[in-house]
Amino acid sequence: MGCLKIRNMICFDYLTTMRTNERKHLGFILLGQCSFTLDVLQECLKVGIVPDFIGIENDDSYNDHFIDFQDCFNHDRWWKEHMYYHYSWKQELKNLCQKHRITCSIANNVIKYLPRKDILVVAGYGKKISNEIIARFHPWALNVHPSLLPEYKGAHPEAKIILNNEKRSGVSIHGLTENFDSGPIFFQQPFGLSFTDNVFSLEKKEARIAANGLKILLKKLLSMRMNHEKCAIYDQ
Repeated sequence: MGCLKIRNMICFDYLTTMRTNERKHLGFILLGQCSFTLDVLQECLKVGIVPDFIGIENDDSYNDHFIDFQDCFNHDRWWKEHMYYHYSWKQELKNLCQKHRITCSIANNVIKYLPRKDILVVAGYGKKISNEIIARFHPWALNVHPSLLPEYKGAHPEAKIILNNEKRSGVSIHGLTENFDSGPIFFQQPFGLSFTDNVFSLEKKEARIAANGLKILLKKLLSMRMNHEKCAIYDQ
């Protein structure tokens, strides 16, 4: 399985929007475009993390290539179950947002409508995020990537991981930069794979780890702010 790895946090002086130290809450946005976004939201809610805003890109082209990877589901039942979930996740996400009173926007080019919050968390979003958006949330623009970076960069790496008969995979939470999946890694945790795993089961495992990682990071950031420290996470 390997060990959980959290990068050291080092304080330094920088200008940021996180000026209201009196607040005992870190407002954050969850941005996504596929069923993995819903998986991460479900697991976040289980561990007590509630986004202030959820932005969902309405363009489904990011998901179309799933049809090419039917063999990665290992069984026809899994394939049918995942494809049903794959195309119905938006309605389930809407229902969750209504239940937990989370503001949610589903639109084309939804990134234009993001409100100003402390932290941006991206999970399952296939479009390039502009430097302007990254700068707005710097240094707390984070991406949840379902692999042990720098291995398997790019969208939906689960299929490639299965096809390559890997014995383990994992989750990385890293800072967003102008290059895909290339920012400093803040959190990383591996997990073992079995011969029964498929894309569907991997996404569920990844979402659970991602939610726990986000909970750890948000707790540390809140503690720093309550102590009136101006901090960022650096890879050492």
